Amino acid sequence: TTASLLTIALAASPVFAQGDDADFSSPDFTLDIPASFFSEYRLPNGGGTTLGIPTGQGAAFGAAFIGGGMTNRAPFSESADGGFSGGLGLWDPILAVGIEMTVGLSDVSEMDNANFAIKVHRDLGGGFYAAAGASNLGVDKTESDLDDPFYYGVISHVFQGTGRPGVGRVFATVGYGNGPYLNLSPLDVAEGNGTDGTGVFGALAVEVLPNVNAIGEWNGRNFATGVGFLVPFAGLPVSLTVGLADLTGYSGDGARLTVGGGLGMQLF
Repeated sequence: TTASLLTIALAASPVFAQGDDADFSSPDFTLDIPASFFSEYRLPNGGGTTLGIPTGQGAAFGAAFIGGGMTNRAPFSESADGGFSGGLGLWDPILAVGIEMTVGLSDVSEMDNANFAIKVHRDLGGGFYAAAGASNLGVDKTESDLDDPFYYGVISHVFQGTGRPGVGRVFATVGYGNGPYLNLSPLDVAEGNGTDGTGVFGALAVEVLPNVNAIGEWNGRNFATGVGFLVPFAGLPVSLTVGLADLTGYSGDGARLTVGGGLGMQLF
């Protein structure tokens, strides 16, 4: 469905969070934050760590991103489909909470299926990140086939791995949500695939090369696998994901190719 294309776009968008180069020596900062909080190996790398589900990370203050996703065919269709999203980060996920606000278009062929999403996220330290969010806000049901507004909570963790820069870290994400995570699509119901998703979603990504991750993901409805990687472009981080979705018979009508891309920048 076009709903999943927006999450593909968001998953491919680079994450901006304060880390090693944050200036905490300013007089404005008085908290004693240990250097281990920002350990290089406990931070996410530039490659995508999921193919469509949300993570516990999010955009920090002043970070903006745009992203797009497409599939060679929508479920139960022979037509290609695509979506687009863009957003901005506010506040501080380390000292308080970060707020990520996103606007998306679920069907680029029509350019009128706008919707909104918000994520509140927190860097807990030690490689742990947590977030809660709401998606598909403000959907016009007369123009869009998107699901009703839905909500989720998610936790991500970066495992240390080999200790060698660029190789061996494992990125784990697990969460629970309603909407597309808990229920199958109307087309699935009509085709006799049942009515219930699992509610639980999750992903594991393994860093196989610097900024290149091999990903396996369950989105509440089906399994997907693919690769997320970073491509520097004109000094800006462009994150791409390529995957195969709907690999089980739990939902959909067969495997599909998905591609996502995102560009991030620090505006202020």
